[in-house]
Amino acid sequence: MNGLMNFLDGQKANGYLILRVVTGAILIYHGYGKLFGFGISGVSGFFGNIGLPAPDVLATLVTFLEFVGGIGILLGILTRLLGLWMMLQFGLIVVWVKPMLLDTGFSAMDKVGSEFDLLLFAAGAVLATMGPGIGALGPKVLKGMRWAE
Repeated sequence: MNGLMNFLDGQKANGYLILRVVTGAILIYHGYGKLFGFGISGVSGFFGNIGLPAPDVLATLVTFLEFVGGIGILLGILTRLLGLWMMLQFGLIVVWVKPMLLDTGFSAMDKVGSEFDLLLFAAGAVLATMGPGIGALGPKVLKGMRWAE
């Protein structure tokens, strides 16, 4: 068992790389659907229907984080700042948006639990605190700018 634990200890950087790449891919996938499927106007309409304030602004911000921010996270550019943004967005979804959906007429799919959102909140916390990790372009492209990690 010690051999397995030693092996896993040596894989920490690779495990973190997997977290960053998969998180980025998930955000890109969801942002792509918002941007090219529903469109920002469709996302804004949904946000307005459930009672979110400034739905046009929120739709633009959410779509931007998920699509462009997902690309940044996947590539390891602005990872810490985007991680903080993820924490804010998915934290608000859990404590504010999901409870609002329980009182609406939206389908059962919209009323699912917050496990996925909490997982993305936690991934954002790891990205924000740990930085981009191995294989990141931010530190290579934007040398000497810690905020770009």
